[in-house]
Amino acid sequence: MENDIEVPSVEFRVHGWIGDVAHSRGWGITRDQKTLDRIVKWFTGLARHGLIVTCPCATDGRRCPCEGAETSIEKHGACKCGLFVKKPEGDDNGESQGFDKERERLGE
Repeated sequence: MENDIEVPSVEFRVHGWIGDVAHSRGWGITRDQKTLDRIVKWFTGLARHGLIVTCPCATDGRRCPCEGAETSIEKHGACKCGLFVKKPEGDDNGESQGFDKERERLGE
């Protein structure tokens, strides 16, 4: 029962961290809900076990966002795993519609 209570709290913090990273770097967050769900699940699993948030696209344990994220976003519009994207024009918060809906679902 304890894990049922803990998961939303961890997810809430994961979503907050993603938003903070995107906002602080002037990036957006993917609007692809499947990609967002997959990456949030990855981060939540790591965080629940007290592990460092490693990049889901890196096999060498690099922290997210990985070193090449900024260059990849500028050149290709997204980082390698697709979580962070070039901030859409007119998006003052740097957040995606899908991200906002998920934060609402979690009670943020």
